[in-house]
Amino acid sequence: MIALGFIIGALAVGLVLYLPFFLWFRFRRPNARGMVALDVEVSLHMAFVAARKLRYETISLEQLLLALLDNPRAADVLRSCAVDIEAIRADISAIVRDSSPVAPGTGAVEPAASPELQRVLQRAIARVLALRRSPGQRPNASKATSWVPAFLRKSAGRPAVDGRDVLAALLEEPEGGAVEELQRHGVTRLTVTRVIAHGITGTDPDATSPLQVDGTASMAIVLENDDFTPMEFVVEVLQEHLGLARESAVRVMLQVHHEGRAIAGRFPVDVSMDKAERLRAAARQAGHPFRCVVEADNTLR
Repeated sequence: MIALGFIIGALAVGLVLYLPFFLWFRFRRPNARGMVALDVEVSLHMAFVAARKLRYETISLEQLLLALLDNPRAADVLRSCAVDIEAIRADISAIVRDSSPVAPGTGAVEPAASPELQRVLQRAIARVLALRRSPGQRPNASKATSWVPAFLRKSAGRPAVDGRDVLAALLEEPEGGAVEELQRHGVTRLTVTRVIAHGITGTDPDATSPLQVDGTASMAIVLENDDFTPMEFVVEVLQEHLGLARESAVRVMLQVHHEGRAIAGRFPVDVSMDKAERLRAAARQAGHPFRCVVEADNTLR
């Protein structure tokens, strides 16, 4: 009896010591590894189940896109791009039916992720890992997730791969039915990343109201942070188009990265408008959602 009591007591002590760690790992982190948000886990599971039901040998990017059309975050971004999701669904479903290899026989099928799908997920994870090294959070994270359920939205500020990241990573693929179909409907990586980074929609995202100021007034060129534009690109365009020394350009880039916004330079209004447009044109040509605006000189210090 004494031995049994000792064993029960030891188990109770062990449970008390272990339970807090179990609860922290189970509920504190977005998932077991903390890298993939719940909405992506659900989308990948749905793609796997659909492929297994139809006896497809692999899970392609087209099948992934079908699952992303039902992903709350990815679908919200697509709606912000003013596209017909059901039209995309019909077209992609036809591509999947015509191009997906079906396993022979009647036995159970365990579909494997295609190399393209693995590459897209690795790309999305690599970008989020880079964000994890930053002390900041995603800027404007709520702009493209306005109707996402609270249980998904509660971790929107955490750097974990969600449906928006996967959609943007998919659009970096150089070719394929999924990318071509999205582009045919007017969805490009640039339009998607602009929505994610800045909540920008419409055909002229850089359009601003006319500035009612004296033509000789000093205006500030203000840069806004996003998760997609490479730091080196920002440094290079600041050097090329604003004439900043590299050290100054790096300082401005880091301020934008850590604080969300920063003044890159102050010039007369006409010069500011011209230089800002040159920065935007360089970003459009490179396919980055880099954003800068011209504001009154006293709006940001």
